[in-house]
Formats: sequence, structure tokens, C-alpha cells
Amino acid sequence: MASPGALEALHEALKAEQEKRARAHGQEGAGDRESLYHQLDMMAERLRAAPGYVEPDPVQKARMLQDLEDYFAALARKT
Repeated sequence: MASPGALEALHEALKAEQEKRARAHGQEGAGDRESLYHQLDMMAERLRAAPGYVEPDPVQKARMLQDLEDYFAALARKT
């Protein structure tokens, strides 16, 4: 299960990468929740394709989703 700190680091890394790619294409970065979810979905696809990957059980998945929701709630309180 990812910690809130790890999720925040992931979010910042994804945001920086999105902004870099957007600048390379002459656009402004989006940085919204849907964009993050899209990036996480793409990462999950690559993870599932990795040899030896074991899918988390439903309880683990629920905890991971709750971690994401807690992270976004904390992020919303900061702004």
C-alpha cells in the first residue's frame, strides 16, 4: 500500500512530466485529477505486463483507492 508521501511524490513527478511534455508541444499543462488517473491507468497496464506481477486482492485495492482519495482530500485542503 502506498503512503500519502509516496502518492504525493508520484503526483509531483507526473505533473512535472506532463508540464514538460506540454511545453514541448507548445501547450500548458493540465495537472488535473483525470489526467493523473489516466497516467496511473497507463502505469497499471505496464505493471500488469511485468513478469511475476501479482494482482492485489480486493482488500488491498480498496486500501490503495482510499489512499488516493485521502491524498486528494489533503491536497484540496492545502489549496
